[in-house]
Amino acid sequence: MIFNNNTIDVSIIDNDIDLISDMVTEFSNHKSLNLRWGGADVQHFFQNGISKTDVLLLDIMMDDILGSDLIESLKAANSSMLIIMFTVVEEEDILFQSIRRGADGYILKGLPFEDLVKSIQSTYSGGANISPIMARKMFNYFNHKVASNYENLLSKNEYQVLKFLSEGHSYKLISQKLDISLDSVRYYIKGVYKKLNVNSKGEAILSLSNLKFANLAYVTIVS
Repeated sequence: MIFNNNTIDVSIIDNDIDLISDMVTEFSNHKSLNLRWGGADVQHFFQNGISKTDVLLLDIMMDDILGSDLIESLKAANSSMLIIMFTVVEEEDILFQSIRRGADGYILKGLPFEDLVKSIQSTYSGGANISPIMARKMFNYFNHKVASNYENLLSKNEYQVLKFLSEGHSYKLISQKLDISLDSVRYYIKGVYKKLNVNSKGEAILSLSNLKFANLAYVTIVS
């Protein structure tokens, strides 16, 4: 495979093989993204796909393991890889926990493919995406658990972006209200993600040998 600076290598851990087959077709027609690996055999991914992956789409609800339980081991194996939770529904507690464990974002399944591409690209470029539901949960966390000391954790812009998002404002409207670019909105969201993750830095990283891996089929790496 020929690598270039404009190509993002993407992998998918998901037990929906039909979805992955559809993604193979979609990605094959897109020049800036390359699908390197897809399937539900986590152990195979660790052995064959993780070193070749820039952005991982990680399903939350698999047959015998939660995707959020894999995050720390995945990050330990490839610290430069970005992990986006890939889910059907907004499981608030699990998504919140995923972010605390180091997830770099999340995407709801069923998005138009071009929106999926934009989300992957913005995350790869240092930004992040978030929905009003998750924004409210994160806003309440910072605003209530740390009381009036939120400013010691969040910058003024991070706090304002999170507050506006929790109120249901769009990225475009927030960029207009704060007179900043859309990329800046995503950058500040990413800052909130990182500061939320700080709270779990002391947790032990799960050992690969202790994980219960799914033993399902995988899709051959696409080159």
